[in-house]
Amino acid sequence: MLDMATYERYANSRGEFWSVRGYLGIEEATGKQKTLNKRGFKTKKRSTRLLQALSA
Repeated sequence: MLDMATYERYANSRGEFWSVRGYLGIEEATGKQKTLNKRGFKTKKRSTRLLQALSA
Protein backbone atom coordinates (compact mmCIF):
# COMPACT_ATOMS: atom_id res chain seq x y z
CA MET A 1 0.00 0.00 0.00
CA LEU A 2 1.27 3.43 -0.89
CA ASP A 3 1.26 5.89 1.99
CA MET A 4 3.05 8.89 0.55
CA ALA A 5 4.47 9.94 -2.82
CA THR A 6 6.48 12.84 -4.21
CA TYR A 7 6.33 13.81 -7.88
CA GLU A 8 9.02 15.96 -9.45
CA ARG A 9 9.52 17.33 -12.95
CA TYR A 10 13.07 17.43 -14.27
CA ALA A 11 14.76 18.16 -17.59
CA ASN A 12 17.79 16.80 -19.34
CA SER A 13 19.12 16.90 -22.90
CA ARG A 14 16.34 14.56 -24.09
CA GLY A 15 13.47 16.72 -22.79
CA GLU A 16 11.24 17.06 -19.72
CA PHE A 17 10.30 14.06 -17.61
CA TRP A 18 8.67 13.14 -14.30
CA SER A 19 10.08 11.18 -11.40
CA VAL A 20 8.24 9.65 -8.47
CA ARG A 21 9.38 8.67 -4.99
CA GLY A 22 7.13 6.77 -2.67
CA TYR A 23 7.09 5.03 0.69
CA LEU A 24 5.63 1.54 0.38
CA GLY A 25 5.72 0.55 4.06
CA ILE A 26 7.65 -1.98 6.11
CA GLU A 27 8.71 -5.27 4.54
CA GLU A 28 7.43 -8.02 6.82
CA ALA A 29 10.22 -10.50 6.13
CA THR A 30 13.12 -8.16 6.98
CA GLY A 31 11.48 -5.36 8.98
CA LYS A 32 13.12 -2.76 6.72
CA GLN A 33 11.42 0.21 5.11
CA LYS A 34 10.49 -0.25 1.47
CA THR A 35 10.66 2.72 -0.91
CA LEU A 36 10.19 3.28 -4.63
CA ASN A 37 12.24 5.66 -6.78
CA LYS A 38 11.50 5.69 -10.52
CA ARG A 39 12.32 8.24 -13.22
CA GLY A 40 11.66 8.80 -16.90
CA PHE A 41 7.88 9.18 -17.17
CA LYS A 42 6.69 11.47 -19.97
CA THR A 43 3.66 12.64 -17.97
CA LYS A 44 2.70 12.86 -14.31
CA LYS A 45 -0.35 10.74 -15.04
CA ARG A 46 1.84 7.82 -16.13
CA SER A 47 3.83 7.99 -12.91
CA THR A 48 0.64 7.91 -10.83
CA ARG A 49 -0.57 4.85 -12.73
CA LEU A 50 2.55 2.97 -11.66
CA LEU A 51 1.88 3.75 -8.02
CA GLN A 52 -1.78 2.80 -8.33
CA ALA A 53 -0.77 -0.57 -9.78
CA LEU A 54 1.70 -1.20 -6.95
CA SER A 55 -0.73 -0.23 -4.22
CA ALA A 56 -3.52 -2.51 -5.53
